[in-house]
Amino acid sequence: MSYTERAHKKYESRWTKMLSHPFIRDMRSGEIAVETFNFWVMQDYIFVREAIRFFGVLLAKFPRKYQQPFEQSIAGLEHELTIFEKYAKGQGINLSEVIPTPICRAYNDFLLSSAYNEDIDNNFTILYTAEKAYHEAWKSVRQYLKPGTPYEEFIENWAGDAFKQYVEWLENELNQLTADLPEHRLQKIDKTFLTTVQYEYLFWEMAYNKLQWM
Repeated sequence: MSYTERAHKKYESRWTKMLSHPFIRDMRSGEIAVETFNFWVMQDYIFVREAIRFFGVLLAKFPRKYQQPFEQSIAGLEHELTIFEKYAKGQGINLSEVIPTPICRAYNDFLLSSAYNEDIDNNFTILYTAEKAYHEAWKSVRQYLKPGTPYEEFIENWAGDAFKQYVEWLENELNQLTADLPEHRLQKIDKTFLTTVQYEYLFWEMAYNKLQWM
């Protein structure tokens, strides 16, 4: 059994709960409130912007063979920022004035802390888990995509073939990195997988309920 098979089997209920969040449910049904989606846009814009720093640290630490893939990852994040900026402009949202919520900030801090302090296997676990979660979530939304939806560019970005191939590459690398690890090390990586799933759920929860500082 590969590590990713192990993790998904061990935390199947948590994974299912994350992908069944009302934010995703309402995106699938087309009933998502505009103000809810806009809140998510503002916070995910900040998250993506700060995630570029995460990849910057990985580029400095990881073996040379990852340089090109991570540079492509950064280019992908830059493209995502342009999608957010285009949408925000159409909605009259000033992204420069957005303040990160505690959950958004905590998730970014978790990424940076791992980049600086953890080994390659833990960082690949975060990358795989977060990107797999987004691909699966938006892929489920795309099944119900209606022509002319204002969210189509977001959906296609994370549900499309290019992103699918990226997630498959991350999965393959993670499984190779963890193939011969002892159980005590796998248990630590399990915690990283679970923590990332929890942050993904909390990010949807934050966006859906517009949770922020009072």
